[in-house]
Amino acid sequence: MRIGVLCSRIRAEEKLLFESFARRRLTIEKIDDR
Repeated sequence: MRIGVLCSRIRAEEKLLFESFARRRLTIEKIDDR
């Protein structure tokens, strides 16, 4: 599964989500909206 996240700054909550996705071996696409 591939997950896209739209963000300009990465907060602590997003970091926790990214760590959880990585543990589950999900592909994360961080999209910078600046």
